[in-house]
Amino acid sequence: QKVADLKLEWQKGLQDYALCSNTPVYVPQQTQIEKISLKSTEQNIGLAQDGDSKVLTWTISSELTRIKGTTPAPNIPGGKFSITVTRLKNSGGYTYYTFSSPTVFGNTVDVHLEGLFINLNGILLNYASTFSYLVKDIRMGAVTGITGIISTGSLVAPKVVATSDQLSLSFIDIKQVSLPAEAAPLTINVDGAKAIIVAKNTSFLDVSITLSGPAVEPIVVTLSENSDFCGTPSTLTNSNTLFKPVSDTCLVDVKEAVCPAGVCPAANTTDFGLITDFGLARSEVGSTFSRFDWDYRFPIKTVTFSSGQSNKKLRIYFSKDIRLENNRVFIVDIVSVLGSVKIGANKSQNFIITKYNNPVPNGLSLTFSRLMNPISGVLGTNCTKCHNSNDFAGKYNMSDHQLMLDNSVIIPYDVTSKMYLRTHPNAEYFGKPMPVDGFLPDTLVRPIERWILNGALNN
Repeated sequence: QKVADLKLEWQKGLQDYALCSNTPVYVPQQTQIEKISLKSTEQNIGLAQDGDSKVLTWTISSELTRIKGTTPAPNIPGGKFSITVTRLKNSGGYTYYTFSSPTVFGNTVDVHLEGLFINLNGILLNYASTFSYLVKDIRMGAVTGITGIISTGSLVAPKVVATSDQLSLSFIDIKQVSLPAEAAPLTINVDGAKAIIVAKNTSFLDVSITLSGPAVEPIVVTLSENSDFCGTPSTLTNSNTLFKPVSDTCLVDVKEAVCPAGVCPAANTTDFGLITDFGLARSEVGSTFSRFDWDYRFPIKTVTFSSGQSNKKLRIYFSKDIRLENNRVFIVDIVSVLGSVKIGANKSQNFIITKYNNPVPNGLSLTFSRLMNPISGVLGTNCTKCHNSNDFAGKYNMSDHQLMLDNSVIIPYDVTSKMYLRTHPNAEYFGKPMPVDGFLPDTLVRPIERWILNGALNN
């Protein structure tokens, strides 16, 4: 199609040059129209209303006649040719036809086709179009609208439309050929193990996406995250309530990784359920703008392969929390590919975030989860309305524990931490108090102090 477009552009350029420079235009020894050797029978278009459309179809072996040369008419067993005709009206009230989606299908042999032309009521539309320069090989067994389409372009024919209009087609040539065996299509897969246990204190891991060979065209691959959980759709509201046991039908790869040889390790406590009960990992983008209990961040889910490339990586970030709760799993799937590529057998990967062996917090000590609770937590009710993943006041997001460590907003075991000083009414700190409407009362600051002095854990 691109080659045909360029040929048409070249011909128009020559004509424009001749017109502007008053110079005779170079004309090839034989024009495309002069090469026509086949013509089809006529069919009635019969479109009564503007906007109406229909597909007209011809049997190649019986409804095409050789009008030039001595070669017999093409013998294409089972082969048919179709084109879509649409009746339209422009803003000036004038009617016209468009011709699109020319297709060869049903052929039991390979076919070579060159040049397509439109005849309306016996008159050849002799102006150049991308159809004129078509050169296409169609493999046997072509299907309507998929493998048999020979052009994505269209041809517009201005005309006073009548229901009695007749359409026939002309071709430079259609013939039976024998095409070489088609190369196997490329496949796209996720590399590595189907289930990966995310080690403690892991900041990030990469998902490796690989083609079975170098790309020969731009290929766009899109991945999904946690779209389905053993048949149950994943939503923002069920991320803390939906848990399922791994089994031979649910999270099979996860079961093999967590319970090798069918033996599952014991958990630190039974308060939160069984070790084999898994929930979906929670994205940083949750039901509120300041979700504190996130497990992962997956910012880029689409990757483009340029010609010659065969491998790409997408990065997943993890919160490194030590919350004691049900185990979580983050599921990545290849869901769509743009390009001549098939999705392979290894299209998904499970990232296991183990929680069952995290420390059991002292019943009297405050945890980060309690402080960040959006309903009852000191930080969750007073700080995250400004310091969140959307507003990012002060260039940090309080729901990102690691980011606060990196910026010394919190310093474990140290009450000179910015978080403590900015909220403590008795601290010798002359900056703006936090929250901005005044210091917190001492009864609310003390829990923050105790949490920092206990190590400011992401628990």
